[in-house]
Amino acid sequence: MPPTDLAALTPLPRLIELQTGSAPAPRRWRVAAPGGTAACAADLAETLPMHRLVTAGAAADLTLVDEAVDGLPAGLADWQLAEAYALDCRAGQVVIRARQGRGQAFALRTLSQLLLLGGGRLPDVRLRDWPALRFRGTHLTLGSGHQPPLPRLYGFLADCARLKLTSVTIEYDDGFRWERYPFIARAGSLSADDVRGLVTFARDRHLDLIPLVDSLGHQEHYLRHPQLAHLRELPGRHDELCPSNPAGLAFVKDLWREVLDAHGPGTWANCTGDEVFRMGAFCPACGPADRPQLYGDWYADLTRWLLEQGRRPMLWHDMLVMFPQQLARLPKESALIYWNYWPVDAERWTVGHGLHGALFRDDLARVPAALRAVHERHWLLPDGGFRPWSFLPWLVEQGFTALGASGGSPMESAHPCMGFAGRVDNAKSLARTAAACGAEGLLHTYWASFASALAAWHSAAAAADHSWHPRVESAASALARWGRLRHGDGAGYARFAAACDRAIYAAQPPGFATPPTPQAALAPARRAEAALHPRHHGDELAPHLAALDFQAAQLKRAAAAIRRLRPGLGEGEDLPIDLRPAVQGTRLAFIPGTDGARLDLPAGRQFSHGVAFDLLPAGAADSVVLASRRNPGGAQRAVIPVGVAGDTLMLMHSVCWLGHGAVAARLHLRWADGATATRELVVGRDTGDWYGAPPTLPAALPAWQGHVHPYSQIAARAWLCWWRLERRDCAITELVVEAGGGEGHLVLLAATLRRQRAGIPAAAQPGGDAGAAAARRFVRGYRAALAPLCVPEHIPRALAMLGHGATPAAAATRRRTRRRLS
Repeated sequence: MPPTDLAALTPLPRLIELQTGSAPAPRRWRVAAPGGTAACAADLAETLPMHRLVTAGAAADLTLVDEAVDGLPAGLADWQLAEAYALDCRAGQVVIRARQGRGQAFALRTLSQLLLLGGGRLPDVRLRDWPALRFRGTHLTLGSGHQPPLPRLYGFLADCARLKLTSVTIEYDDGFRWERYPFIARAGSLSADDVRGLVTFARDRHLDLIPLVDSLGHQEHYLRHPQLAHLRELPGRHDELCPSNPAGLAFVKDLWREVLDAHGPGTWANCTGDEVFRMGAFCPACGPADRPQLYGDWYADLTRWLLEQGRRPMLWHDMLVMFPQQLARLPKESALIYWNYWPVDAERWTVGHGLHGALFRDDLARVPAALRAVHERHWLLPDGGFRPWSFLPWLVEQGFTALGASGGSPMESAHPCMGFAGRVDNAKSLARTAAACGAEGLLHTYWASFASALAAWHSAAAAADHSWHPRVESAASALARWGRLRHGDGAGYARFAAACDRAIYAAQPPGFATPPTPQAALAPARRAEAALHPRHHGDELAPHLAALDFQAAQLKRAAAAIRRLRPGLGEGEDLPIDLRPAVQGTRLAFIPGTDGARLDLPAGRQFSHGVAFDLLPAGAADSVVLASRRNPGGAQRAVIPVGVAGDTLMLMHSVCWLGHGAVAARLHLRWADGATATRELVVGRDTGDWYGAPPTLPAALPAWQGHVHPYSQIAARAWLCWWRLERRDCAITELVVEAGGGEGHLVLLAATLRRQRAGIPAAAQPGGDAGAAAARRFVRGYRAALAPLCVPEHIPRALAMLGHGATPAAAATRRRTRRRLS
């Protein structure tokens, strides 16, 4: 076996001494276990289906010795010694030295990979191995992601065990058949007996199956049902429970009782606690109550109740770093999980991770002084750069069990391909930081509603690999190693992954340029796929191929929209309007708080679809940011002097937190002779969300596209719409932009008045959908790819979220996923 094949072992062993020579592996293994085989019977049966036990070690092909491992470094913890192993292979005979249980099981899993990679031959090799992190887990959501059919779910657990993971977290939502609330469960959900079978299967493979039930926030799967409407914080919304209503906490405990009964004895229970953004801010029942106190009351009760049930509670970190004074109210047995899905592997960042997202240097002044005093020393390095994964060491300092959480889900919030290098970089870098700062482990999460965790093994493998053996390794190397082990073609798989990333998650977004054609964007990925013929697990590639069809349909639609709408802009003289008399906000922080929501456009004269715009230099006042319920400090009304005549008004803008059909703003024009005109800007027609919006709109063109921040793979967009006026013979004195009055608001970036050369252009014609054929091809390929990987009920819901149909539940789940990934 060449050394490159040994490098594909996952996790990569700590010490590998490859000798010259190899031997054929026996067809029927003779196994001697002087200490007994009861502890590893299941692992033996899975690793070596053809084996028989013998008593004489000299006659054995495999000898399992229950003893301490030699050659390990000093200072390893007891749990590390229990999971360590030595594997020596010489002339086809294998000797494994490890403590019974985990150590022998992990050695057998390495042996199974040696057999796979060797193609029937065993190398002469000496391995010594031990893990770095005690908690090595992955996560699967059943309600908001593709739930594998029960047989594939068993296979999922078996694959997790082969990667030497120690836990799998199952998020149930509507994927569990609740006895007390049967209306919550959808078709295809798991019964309590199904869960009991999975728990037993996992335990036999040294996996802890950890239950997760959302509490307080992320209640979409529950509160959308009218039977539970009385628990909502806001009428008409089903995102969050009202923290002042004791019936909500009683409801969550009811759910937990059923799940804990199905799981039986265990260690952990994840009660979430994340992204409770509206908690107490608008609810009439909560009134002016103190938000941190409300949060602390709720989780102090729930966590201590879980301890009474025999489970240690786990919570996500994001609300606790906002309310650090509430940490003292949580039991120290709790685990706090720092989630961060940035696709980066670096020792220093130019952007930090703040309270709710990207933190730029100019955001620091807006951080409340009390929170800055708590967190700033963790955010900043001595040289002024930002510290990577900064909240993880802070959680360690608080004396709780601390875990990192990486993400394998798609980073573009409406795309079925999760990406490759970015997901691998996120997992391995966060694992390395967890080991360095004294955290107990890494949980690799999967949230997506429109892709499958069974097609994201490359990121789960990177998380498992680097949780066991943290080290510096390029994403290309990690992908090639995984491609060799899982698919039998390391170089081909790595080329395919790189081509997909370039096509879908481009390092340089198009900016003001026209989106590339599907042929130019996707041809390299198609060529790489055609040359890749994996020997194993070929169905895992099918969702990625379907994603290429999705991308082709999106690009064709964008190109067709430009061809259809571009004539409506006409041709003529552009007169950019000076916004300086009206600007009061900044495009670099247009959502209140320090979440890094920004449209980082270049300043000066820019051209979008041939229209000239003047963008002010980025600063404290460079845009008109309107008021909303979420942004009460914005402008209710902005008056912009114009002073020239023209027949087409062009606007560059974007919106945040406004749903489809909402009025984003009202425009009022006044001419010098006193005449007036009014028009509404409607979300989904004239404007779209700053990120996560579809790439085309019926009456607006994508004016600019960039990334949310330097480490992001999420596209941020600004839009161009136009208002054709009935007169051009009189100067316009002023443009008044008035807030729409909704929950979210509009950001006006630039405005231009055009004088048409040949009169008013013809109205845009609807025309056909040039991407319709590609969209149909995507739907067919998506259904075929996902059918063997998930329960059938998830496929139409995911297609609806991707724009091929619509359901209220899908819209709610998409909002949730966008918040998770932001």
